[in-house]
Amino acid sequence: MNTDLLIPDEDRQRLIECKHHAPHDFYGWHPASTGSVVRARFLGATKVELLIHNTTVDMEPIGDDIWAAALDDTHAADYRLRVTYPDAEPVIVAVSYTH
Repeated sequence: MNTDLLIPDEDRQRLIECKHHAPHDFYGWHPASTGSVVRARFLGATKVELLIHNTTVDMEPIGDDIWAAALDDTHAADYRLRVTYPDAEPVIVAVSYTH
């Protein structure tokens, strides 16, 4: 797994407990050593896809209902997420966290 996708354990624990003082530091689009990364948390989702530049990128589940995708892009672009929950049609959402 690309290490840019990961979140340090202490921050991750505070994020999943909804006690982190700056969740926007981890969720949404962020520059990374290999380009950029997009992370989001969707409780109970079975699949999350990043819709960006007229393409679809499957996001990886990295645990605790957090999903991530690494991109080659070094600049933030407009994107949406297509989220699938059990026994439901996918929904497209805009992400409120920005860098």
